[in-house]
Amino acid sequence: MSKIKEWLKSHTKQAIAIATAIVLIIAFAVAGVTGAFSKNAEPETSTKETKKETIIDEIKLNVTSPDKKWTAESSPAIIHIKGTDDNTKATDFYHAITFGKEEPKISLVSGEYELTVVAPINVDGSIHVLANANKDADKDGTKETLTFNSADYVTKDKASEQLLVEITIKQIPAEQVTDEMMKEVVDNIKTAIKDGDDTLKGDNGKQILDTVNKNVDANEHISDETKESTKETTESAQEATETKPVETVKPDNTGNTGNTSTGTDNGSTGNTGNGSGNNSGSNTGGTKPDTNKPKEPVWVPDQGHYEKVWVENMVLVEITPAKTEQVYDYSTYYFTEDGYSTTSYADCEAHMWDMIAQGLNGNYQEKCHYKTVTTPAVTEWQDQGKYEDKWVVDVPGHWE
Repeated sequence: MSKIKEWLKSHTKQAIAIATAIVLIIAFAVAGVTGAFSKNAEPETSTKETKKETIIDEIKLNVTSPDKKWTAESSPAIIHIKGTDDNTKATDFYHAITFGKEEPKISLVSGEYELTVVAPINVDGSIHVLANANKDADKDGTKETLTFNSADYVTKDKASEQLLVEITIKQIPAEQVTDEMMKEVVDNIKTAIKDGDDTLKGDNGKQILDTVNKNVDANEHISDETKESTKETTESAQEATETKPVETVKPDNTGNTGNTSTGTDNGSTGNTGNGSGNNSGSNTGGTKPDTNKPKEPVWVPDQGHYEKVWVENMVLVEITPAKTEQVYDYSTYYFTEDGYSTTSYADCEAHMWDMIAQGLNGNYQEKCHYKTVTTPAVTEWQDQGKYEDKWVVDVPGHWE
């Protein structure tokens, strides 16, 4: 993320000295005081084996872009989640969030995590980066990581409610995206495809790589060399879309979170290729493996399909525009011979015959009067929505 962070900092990245805490000295000092290394110190023994249940938290991730530039035509926001405490440190995986798609719950061993965003590439070749980061993980002066504790996002009293981890992203305009920044983003997407869950595998992964190629090509500020490099990188990532997706967590009920998936698929931990692993007892002629040990539960992601759904968009449409015009109002009839005037045609006609009877001509003049009339516009509400793909869950994610 170095090139992107240089843009965020708006100046050359400078080296920062990192102070090192001398933890070992303190640890030995405490050990000396407490007699931890004394020959007389005897270990505590317990005849009763204690078991602690592993707590699983289910959360949702919600990605928003206040600038509205991240759309369905952009590549997904790929979220990288890493555990950072003793319970969660084995968790390390990528999860793609597509614009407009309703996100299912993600199951995590309860504890602390760090979250980063692999930048989405938009239809114009601009990119988005994490905006609400709260930690400078690499100590270079720029916050690029969002930390959270999954237990904080679980509603304890109402199991039906589920709180969101809010992720805000902001745009780097296309003209400000350098070749180095784009190459870094594409390389990160390749890594995410390799180490990702089912949202980055199969058809999902292939569609993401196609979108990346198309959107990078649309950025007129990116060199042809970088665009060609993007095609080579995405082609080399195609094979990774067919590999088995990682499992988010694989907890047991003993409190031993060392069984949590690390995002790789190396098979059984006992079969490590060097005869060691967890099956060392079988190589020493020692204790026979416990064949009655219950099978470790495995998280099966939700299964579903996309279907076309009409998304309503009511718009007020003008059918006939407003207009202002002059409209006839009334007439004045004026007799030049005697100065008589009236606005009634019946009076005008009667006066004319009276004048003729008196031997006069009975001539008159008519003057028309007009008024200004404004007619308001005629409008109506019309649904100008469209069909969009919506993810429908057929079989929710579950433990097996």
